[in-house]
Amino acid sequence: MTKTVASSSSTLTTTIPYPNQWKALSILSLAQFLIILDTLIIGVALPTIQEHFFITQTELQWIFNAYLISFGTMLLLGGRLSDIFGQKRIYVIGFLVLTISSILAGIATSNDILIAARALQGLGAALIAPSALSIVMSLFANSKSEMNKGMGIWGAAAPAGGTAGVFLGGIITAWLDWPWVFLINVPIGIAVLLLTPKLIPQGTRKKGNIDYLGAVSITLSLVTPVYSIVTANDNGWLSAQTISLLSISAILFTAFIAIERRTKEPLIPLYIFKTTRNLLSGNLAMALLGAAWVSMWFFLNLYLQQILNYGAFESGVALLPMTVLT
Repeated sequence: MTKTVASSSSTLTTTIPYPNQWKALSILSLAQFLIILDTLIIGVALPTIQEHFFITQTELQWIFNAYLISFGTMLLLGGRLSDIFGQKRIYVIGFLVLTISSILAGIATSNDILIAARALQGLGAALIAPSALSIVMSLFANSKSEMNKGMGIWGAAAPAGGTAGVFLGGIITAWLDWPWVFLINVPIGIAVLLLTPKLIPQGTRKKGNIDYLGAVSITLSLVTPVYSIVTANDNGWLSAQTISLLSISAILFTAFIAIERRTKEPLIPLYIFKTTRNLLSGNLAMALLGAAWVSMWFFLNLYLQQILNYGAFESGVALLPMTVLT
């Protein structure tokens, strides 16, 4: 927030703290908590969902992948929409999408409906995450020390969500049923939507255009190889479909780079990889970490319940120490 003080000789503009900044931070941290919770809470419930819908391992993967792919590929667009239309507005829309899609996932009558609902959950999370981060940074813009505290609390909500997701997933699946791993979002989402108008500041808006073409090309270039890899065991790694899909993915990614170079307001200004040291290596490291971690999490849950014959609750407890230490 800014305050203008006028004098006979000049006008002085000072920055004053947002009055509800710590209450606002608690709501924003809850959002971060929920995003990571949704990533992991489903893991323990996967074998139960597989038995319920009588689906194959390949089909089961898409329940897990749909959220992550939608979330990861739409983050760039979510951030840009937040800049153009305002952080608070996109934040609210994101929570509406997440809450409604959680209801759809909880009442899903088929695997296809569940996968679609999971993709919508990922879209909601992709709208929430960048807008929440922007609001957190604006809340504490007047003090570097408070900024560090605020970012620390907001960042700590992520591992807290991961730990809670593992443990709650086991408890909910064992004591209630798998739909409740999605329906647990609903009261949280409603509470956030009710508190947001009073506690969250409006944020800022910028004039500009949205690179929809870039968003479409990067999304398709990432979804295509995932689909080709997931189906490669059935179709063959050297089959025409697998090779064609991987080739299409490479073409789409090349098109995305070309679009970003020519667009005046790209989703990713490519020059930042030259001006910001270690940005490329950092992104590659995180990509490799995510590829290893997510796949490990998926198969560990199946291994514990389908090979070692653990129950849902025992699986959640077994995975808890790894989550806490991570």
